[in-house]
Amino acid sequence: MRIIDRYITFEFLKVFTLCVLGFVLVSLLVEATDKIKFYFEHNPSGWLMAKYFLVKLPGYLFFTVPLGILMGGMLSLLMMARHSEIIAMQANGIDALSIARPVATIGLVAA
Repeated sequence: MRIIDRYITFEFLKVFTLCVLGFVLVSLLVEATDKIKFYFEHNPSGWLMAKYFLVKLPGYLFFTVPLGILMGGMLSLLMMARHSEIIAMQANGIDALSIARPVATIGLVAA
């Protein structure tokens, strides 16, 4: 793996992780606000609520990881374009497909 591929992969994984964490957090907050009446009526313990959300977490990840891959790929390449990193890569002889290859590879592996 070339250094430039590792750099692009690392940039993608940073944005991907933030996107997935953000989407999961929003999903958990929506779930918590939907169940707020139940919480006040039955007064469950904090440990029970934490276990409930941990059980629900894989379901949220199932829906948020593909969205995170899409958003992570777009935002990471957009940030590199905004900082003229893609232009610098192309000036050094790296074509656009080589720039997008690490992001596409991770997307295909994760899908």
